[in-house]
Amino acid sequence: MKQLVILGLAVLVAACSSSSAPKDVFSGTWSGTIVEGSGSLNITTVSSQSGTAVSGTCTTAGTVTLTCTLSGTSNAPALAFTMNFSDSEVVNFTGNYITKDSVAGILVEGADTISAFGFKKQ
Repeated sequence: MKQLVILGLAVLVAACSSSSAPKDVFSGTWSGTIVEGSGSLNITTVSSQSGTAVSGTCTTAGTVTLTCTLSGTSNAPALAFTMNFSDSEVVNFTGNYITKDSVAGILVEGADTISAFGFKKQ
């Protein structure tokens, strides 16, 4: 009986510490592009993740060039963060992981919403 209890505990511990659980999902460089009319704007983030907290920096290239800081949470499948740009604009992203290397969601800046926006890991 004692061996059965020990075996059961070993199986339980192994299941709780599964190595297949995602870790540091939003760490690294991620990029997404907004296309409006004849112009486009690329947003590139460089971020790190500790637990569920995400932080980093971002830059834009295209119609306008700006820098920003990024902070939020990544708790797969959900991802949400705020980008505070150097021109005082605040943009929020809320979405979900499609794969471990891509997310899709919406960008919101004040009353403006860009749906179907995504980031891909570089």
